[in-house]
Amino acid sequence: MATYDMTKLANLIDPEVFADYVEQKYVDKGVFTALATIDTTLEGSAGSTLKFPSYQYIGASAVVDEGDEISTSKLEATPVSVSVKKIAKGIEISDESMLSALGNPMEEGASQVATSLADYTDSDLKAAIEDANVLRFVVNSITSDTLIDALALWGEDLNDKPIAFVTDNKGLASLRKDDDYINGSEIQTDAMIRGTIGQIWGANIIPSNKVTNGGGYLIKQGALRIVSKRGINAETQRNASRKTTSLFADKIYAPYVYKAQDIIVLEKHTSVTDISAKIESVEGKTSGGTVINYADLIKLCPANCSLVYKLGSADVTFNRGTALTGYTELTADEIAGGTSTKIAIAIVDADDKPVYGGNATLVKKS
Repeated sequence: MATYDMTKLANLIDPEVFADYVEQKYVDKGVFTALATIDTTLEGSAGSTLKFPSYQYIGASAVVDEGDEISTSKLEATPVSVSVKKIAKGIEISDESMLSALGNPMEEGASQVATSLADYTDSDLKAAIEDANVLRFVVNSITSDTLIDALALWGEDLNDKPIAFVTDNKGLASLRKDDDYINGSEIQTDAMIRGTIGQIWGANIIPSNKVTNGGGYLIKQGALRIVSKRGINAETQRNASRKTTSLFADKIYAPYVYKAQDIIVLEKHTSVTDISAKIESVEGKTSGGTVINYADLIKLCPANCSLVYKLGSADVTFNRGTALTGYTELTADEIAGGTSTKIAIAIVDADDKPVYGGNATLVKKS
């Protein structure tokens, strides 16, 4: 009796092949995602919240005379908790599309699923950067000079790792007009980071629609991590009544800023950002004294700005283009509140013009 081999739609859709293809394309499709190191050491382990250490620098070495004891520094790490999440996307392909000789719907579908997953991960990594204690630098525009000044924050550690500068299309256009701009075709392949359009002062320029602050992000390779709890998982579902096949893909992961000091956020402010909700006044130790949550506020302060305050009896309205006068630098010390009932706090640029500003009611020791 003769036997016949029939090509079925199930033979054309292999979930494992689909998953492998999406996994390969996943990193390529994102910008922040492409800059991140994929950490798979926790795949298969239990737990919905991961804790990672964020280590502080132990400081410079010191000269030790012969016979003297070498001093030690305490290695300190701040624990960072990261929530694990599952992201997923599905596509539906008709029998006619699969059996057609025109195009490759499986490849196109897998590519779009990878783009979709990477797009969400990009947003996650960007949010993680905004929440981390990274370096910050205020700019009025993206130019060769502002980039040099920002890069100077890394000092002698400037060239220890490849650097990416992620900016929007306006930032890219501005840098392309600069005489110091190097086109991507002129850069050695081993000096480039994936997605690079060009280079300036050693920074690989990568455009991204995720940049919405008018500035950009200087990121050293290895500063970001994607902790994978499970790689791309793919499954199919046959819809017999419609003669279609659905493919679903998901990934379980946690976005993580591995080294905050290897990231510089270039901020462009056209208006003053209100930080009133972030200002907290508590009783001091002496009569009339108050203490402001300095540690929380100084984290918001860009490297080329100052944190200042002024006491009074009414809230202050801040204007980005108007320099402040009569303000005092805010420190961690207790403030003598006197007869004042209000405190205005601002983060000002080099021209004393406010970038952030807010007001709070004083809580004083009676």
